[in-house]
Amino acid sequence: MMTDFHARDIAVQDAVSDITSKPTSSGMNMSDLQHIDLVTQTHADLARFLPLLAKSLRSGDVSEQSLTGSLTLRSLQDALLKGPLSGTEIGVFGEGNETAGDMDLF
Repeated sequence: MMTDFHARDIAVQDAVSDITSKPTSSGMNMSDLQHIDLVTQTHADLARFLPLLAKSLRSGDVSEQSLTGSLTLRSLQDALLKGPLSGTEIGVFGEGNETAGDMDLF
């Protein structure tokens, strides 16, 4: 599923790239584009991480080092392998800009 998400993310990036390369901009700013890229990278990392985690759990040989090595995003490593964040660390990958009631998956 994550591999499929990643492939769809790439298609979205390609479409956005086509739109933003034209003289009449779509109104997207760099932050929007960076967020799309972050989602794409997250899906790619999860596509590598989840099968490795499943294999480790089935075999009973869970190595945090091996799992960490499968993730390229440091924020995702921290969120998945170091436990929940608190205080100012909570956010969309550590941005710390949430209000009460917000929920972040990673």
